[in-house]
Amino acid sequence: MSAAVLLFGHRHATITTWLTRAGAHSATLHDRFFRRLDLPHIQFDELRSRLRNRTHALWLWLALDPLTKIIPVLHLGARTQAAAHAVVHELHGRLASGCLPVFTSDELNLYFYALPAHFGHWVASVGQRARQWHVAVDLLYGQVKKTYRRRRLVGVTYLMCCGTRAALRSVLRGMGLSGKLNTAFVERVKKDAAAKRGGPHPPNLVDSTGSAAASTPSGVVARLLSLDSAGESLSSRR
Repeated sequence: MSAAVLLFGHRHATITTWLTRAGAHSATLHDRFFRRLDLPHIQFDELRSRLRNRTHALWLWLALDPLTKIIPVLHLGARTQAAAHAVVHELHGRLASGCLPVFTSDELNLYFYALPAHFGHWVASVGQRARQWHVAVDLLYGQVKKTYRRRRLVGVTYLMCCGTRAALRSVLRGMGLSGKLNTAFVERVKKDAAAKRGGPHPPNLVDSTGSAAASTPSGVVARLLSLDSAGESLSSRR
């Protein structure tokens, strides 16, 4: 934010308002055009950040298609089961009818409970009033579990939560990918955000307690996109 204030010559509150409005407009365009998507593969991840000068942590949930690099869902909130359901619910609403992507994520089990609850169908049993929910038989979901020791990666374990490893490998190879279960593309988004900050974590979302309005989802999206451009423009002037 300080870079944008220096670049544009306006007050902190003014630029915060601009970012919030830009984020709201971007969210409207996103909702308008990101409908009936046919995405064959989705990778999930969460970026942890916080409000500067506050102890409250925020999580930016991402759903990314590694083939087109489309991010159909951005969700800001806590790292809870309700948030995982909200992410998957929004994603399900943006996909075309009958579209069932291959899903991969880290070891967060919250996705395991959210995905089967959205991708399936109701079945009416003979002689019974109550219908039963059947998970889609073609649902493929795998997790990459990473083990760290002293902040160094020492092991990787692959786990299939829905479907088989052979089926997932076959589908991924059919897309032109290696067939290996991974979250490499969405992890790259996280690393790029950390690199721009100059540290191991994504940047703080607000500069002070007085700019909490920009911690809304639209404000956060605007910050993640707009501040990078502002910083690059400032660097070029120097």
